[in-house]
Amino acid sequence: MGYSCAVKADNVLDALMVQLQVTDRGQDKSSNGWSHNGHSYFFERGREQSDGAITGTVYLVVNNKCYKRRSIRIEPNGFITRFTTSTKAQRQSAMTVGLCKFHEVFGGGWKEDEVLSRILGDCNFVVI
Repeated sequence: MGYSCAVKADNVLDALMVQLQVTDRGQDKSSNGWSHNGHSYFFERGREQSDGAITGTVYLVVNNKCYKRRSIRIEPNGFITRFTTSTKAQRQSAMTVGLCKFHEVFGGGWKEDEVLSRILGDCNFVVI
């Protein structure tokens, strides 16, 4: 059994997890965990959404106990609506990398992408 979601949303989630784990300094070795301000967090996917969005919950780990923090949502077009502990710069970077990867694989111009065009504005090229 698998989990269905939009490719753009999945690419952006993968890129955001890389962004969050870069600052981890080796404390958390899980694929869905990271550290922020000295605390450990992990992400758990929610139910499949009919529109292809990714939803889920971020949990805080304290003394081997998990506490529900906030919900997350990545729209089917790759826009991160909410993802607790992430900064605006991390979200924008993840959206840029994930959506550029999508256009590299599936073609199409990134200037016509509604999310990328908002982030990149009048840029003529992108280096990733």
